[in-house]
Amino acid sequence: NRDLSGTRVTSRDCKPIAIFNGNNLTLVPNSATSDQDCIFEQAMPIHSWGKKFIVTSSLDRNNDYVKITSAADNNEIYKNGTRLCTLNTGQSYSFELRSWDQSCYIEASQSCAVYLYNTSSNGSNTGAPSMLWIAPVEQRIDAITFSTFNYNHNNVNIANHYVNIIVETQDIDQVYLDGTLLDADLFSPVTGNSDYSFYRKNISHGVH
Repeated sequence: NRDLSGTRVTSRDCKPIAIFNGNNLTLVPNSATSDQDCIFEQAMPIHSWGKKFIVTSSLDRNNDYVKITSAADNNEIYKNGTRLCTLNTGQSYSFELRSWDQSCYIEASQSCAVYLYNTSSNGSNTGAPSMLWIAPVEQRIDAITFSTFNYNHNNVNIANHYVNIIVETQDIDQVYLDGTLLDADLFSPVTGNSDYSFYRKNISHGVH
């Protein structure tokens, strides 16, 4: 009942600001019974939103949740070619991305924002709840350097690190990770759009 999704924030005189989403202590989903935690992610400006998204589920975890928020009225949302809903400005729609689904393709008639939510452990899951901005396909890039986050305190240790890689299917034989060419056979077609493929991999802690 305190969901602020769809709230429009602007700055006086167009001065630059940063906005962050999250919750200081929450369960994902609300029905979970264990593993409350803080979730935190920067909010992107509307010009960074898009109409096409590829979402991949998290490796070695239970189901994830996907949340879509619309920037315009009469926004028709499709998942793998099937219509999910029509959203107006500021409205949101959520669905569960099951671990065995592994991927999905989202397309909208108007601009929208998409976030992925990792679920609470709830007694069986690995890891804690978190949220992740899903960049639209229109903003894909050719190269990136990233670092994993490590934490070891009070008998809590982040021992597992993962990366999800999404590329055009025609390029699966040209993907390098840490200078090593990845085997094209490791990639799987994205459900709902075989023009793209993905690979989920366990990686070491550090810079990649």
